[in-house]
Amino acid sequence: MSVAEVMAARDDTASRCLDRLRAGFGHLVLATLLALAPVAALAADVQGAAVAVNRIYGQTLANADMPEKLAEMVGKVVDLDGLSAQVLGPAWDGASQVDRADFEAALRDVIAVELARRLHPDLTFAITAIKPLRDDDVVVLSTLTRADGRVTRLDWKMRPCGDSWCIFDLIGDGASFSVARRNAYALRLDALNGSVPALVRSIRAEIGAKL
Repeated sequence: MSVAEVMAARDDTASRCLDRLRAGFGHLVLATLLALAPVAALAADVQGAAVAVNRIYGQTLANADMPEKLAEMVGKVVDLDGLSAQVLGPAWDGASQVDRADFEAALRDVIAVELARRLHPDLTFAITAIKPLRDDDVVVLSTLTRADGRVTRLDWKMRPCGDSWCIFDLIGDGASFSVARRNAYALRLDALNGSVPALVRSIRAEIGAKL
């Protein structure tokens, strides 16, 4: 084999090696991008939860003096089916569809009153962190700061709800809304012989006293 043929063979081998390296690098880049894509999508989704909380905060302030409008807004941003079943506990399973609907409406109004009580213009509201929970759920951590510097923490447990996010629990300074209501309503149900309609009437009376 001549020197020219040896050099040509060497160049051909080098070219094939370079092509393999380029192909391998391309596959590596593609694999990396594919691996990062779900992470980027998750980050975008999580930010959507924070956007939803900010929107709920603004709508609560805007409708604080209009209980009916505030309740209507709450009905759109809370997972009322899931939260009502959690709060009512075993009584939910035995309740009729009418009793369930009445309880959901009452709980919606309780949440509206609770939000109006906690969120008002003289407090500085700030989202401090977003943390993943199980499945697709997240918790959005926030603080409410008074003019004197006192800080209250309010955590929003959120889950995907259509093309947005819904509240499925609120944690105020470590106390869960759903757990507190579940415990209180369980005692009340016992006193009312397990009657969900009677419980709803007592909740309505309680809301009326606060408005």
